[in-house]
Amino acid sequence: EDVYEITFSDNMDGNLILEYHEIKGYIYIKNILKSSNDSILKKICKIGDVLLSVNDHVVIDEEFSDILTYLDMLKAGCLPRKLAFLNISKCSFNNYMESSFIAHRNKKDMFGFNRTLDYLLAERNFIATNGEMHTQRDLEWIDFLKSIGGPRNIKPAGVYKPSKELKQMVRRGIPVAFRPLVWQKISLSSYHRLDFPKGYYQSLLSKESELEYRVRDDIEKDIDRTFPEHEYFSGRGNGESCLRRILIAYALHNPDIGY
Repeated sequence: EDVYEITFSDNMDGNLILEYHEIKGYIYIKNILKSSNDSILKKICKIGDVLLSVNDHVVIDEEFSDILTYLDMLKAGCLPRKLAFLNISKCSFNNYMESSFIAHRNKKDMFGFNRTLDYLLAERNFIATNGEMHTQRDLEWIDFLKSIGGPRNIKPAGVYKPSKELKQMVRRGIPVAFRPLVWQKISLSSYHRLDFPKGYYQSLLSKESELEYRVRDDIEKDIDRTFPEHEYFSGRGNGESCLRRILIAYALHNPDIGY
């Protein structure tokens, strides 16, 4: 196909050397370093292929340095990185840019929602005005998390003595790449998880057949109404299946409330 995706959960993406093409204005694979995994990469990725998105966030118009910082943040948080590339041997970058898919994506804001042109212009202006400040904040988060040995070592109030430094960091905003792990810690959800046996979530899903028809019907109705224009909740994404599993599990976990 013209576009392919590859997900990294380790440091294997470090073997992909990315570079910015000054003339053509895109980021591409300049080289693939030799390693025990390079044969796997070379079967999927090709030198010259163009980077289109990182974790479903389109990066075509992003600054090269910002993209590298974002990837470093994902690695530091031990989070998976899903990179989408354009197979340049099957479709030229110009043809891809002219396709209806990119035209459709360009109508969306940074979170993937359809917006008006005025909104998108205001958003772009906001990013341009505050981009340097956010980059500095993100770098400080990386330094902070490295200093404590990673997000897993965050000590939230309610369990530990409140940390003035952690409060200041959170109030400035948490980088998108770190939000899942950081919020689990400061909301204490990662601690409450220990109140239940390992595999509890999966055990609830295994009892899906016990769910009342009325509850299942209500869940399906609301799933269909949840962000129908957002790609994550359309046929291209996993949003519907993820949300369905969560709602089913909660309905079985708390049958008195149900859904």
